[in-house]
Amino acid sequence: MSLLTAIIPHYNSFESLDHLLLDLTSVDGVSLIVIDDSSNDQSSLKALKLKYSTVNFLSNEGENSAGTCRNIGLKNVKSDWVTFIDADDKVNVIELKKIINQLQQYHIYDILFSCPSSVKIDGNPSNRTMAYSYLYKKAKLGIDDILYWFHVPWSKIYRTSFLRTNNIKFSETLVSNDVIFSLTAGVFCQKYKLLNENFYTVVESSTSLTSVKTRSNDRILTRIGVLEEYNSILDRHKKSAYKIPRFIYIVKLPFVSAMQYIFEKGIFALFSDFSVYYLYDKLKRLVIKAK
Repeated sequence: MSLLTAIIPHYNSFESLDHLLLDLTSVDGVSLIVIDDSSNDQSSLKALKLKYSTVNFLSNEGENSAGTCRNIGLKNVKSDWVTFIDADDKVNVIELKKIINQLQQYHIYDILFSCPSSVKIDGNPSNRTMAYSYLYKKAKLGIDDILYWFHVPWSKIYRTSFLRTNNIKFSETLVSNDVIFSLTAGVFCQKYKLLNENFYTVVESSTSLTSVKTRSNDRILTRIGVLEEYNSILDRHKKSAYKIPRFIYIVKLPFVSAMQYIFEKGIFALFSDFSVYYLYDKLKRLVIKAK
């Protein structure tokens, strides 16, 4: 049986998915689960199924969302470890092989973090993962912010039993479906490891699952709702210093929508999640970026 399963949600990303599967199928010890999120071109999907017969192709018959797809994948995992890969991203197979060769030594850990890199789809440099690289470097210094602010599921490897014991699942929203998953995993994590191997590269593009299926206003309102839940979880676990102020999304709303939200929630909603530590850290990151 494979030591690691890679769960890959995808929507109309056939060319990049083909390249990704070509790389991943060359790695021993990895099972692959691809979940199609109602792609338009089913003939291209059929061609990939024929080309990669060892890959477990599944379909999302429910709400369209990368979160729904990942939950479907989680139900089908049989390995001790699981990782999440976006279909338009890249994996360094040499580094991944090194990790797999050591996985059996990591049974005491719940989460393995790898420092991600990023590149634009045209090959130019990207700062998409700068915040996550920053969290990784802070964790090297013994600062555990990575458990609460590393919002994305990729560039990590999770112990499957840890996720199942704590019933950790993805939200089934079009956007921010990974935020509560990542936070809940961080809250329940007893022990994590920082990997020296950097196996994950994000390809910055405008055709991801989230960017092509929802209008901007709806996206922001969904993010605010997820953020309210996120901050509530932090309060319950006495981690309020990591709360993220809602006003950073409220100010992005069109004026009428922002006023409607404030009228419904009250003016206090603009400042109720204020965190000195968050704002200090945000300012520090801006200074580093400016340098």
